[in-house]
Amino acid sequence: MNLRISAAIVISLVALNSVVAEDWPQFHGPRRDNRSAETGLLKRWPKGGPGLLWKTQELGQGFASVAIADGMIYTTGNIGADTVIIAMELSGKKLWQQKNGPAYKRSHPGTRSTPTVVRGKLYNLNGDGDLICIHAKTGE
Repeated sequence: MNLRISAAIVISLVALNSVVAEDWPQFHGPRRDNRSAETGLLKRWPKGGPGLLWKTQELGQGFASVAIADGMIYTTGNIGADTVIIAMELSGKKLWQQKNGPAYKRSHPGTRSTPTVVRGKLYNLNGDGDLICIHAKTGE
């Protein structure tokens, strides 16, 4: 599935809850079990599914999912010749973009690694296996 579509779906589902939601700071969630401890979730979806809150075309090519921490959304994508990490507000507004090596272009081009956010630091592997650690709020 296209990264942009996947991100839009995940973001829509997460944003359904109008109160401050549990962070999802890494692949498969905070406990790595793919389960949310949130309460008050929909028992049934409305006919036609939940409404789309926003979408973006700025995420590049890839297969990464998103990490959500401290009111921000993080993902990765190939944009041009680069692998990039992208940070957005929950509204979808892009806050920053940080290069993380060359774009992965071998079999099935695109990013694979979902960012992990721990104690204000963001960790991510690029397609060559290089690990980056940056400040989650600023990308520096």
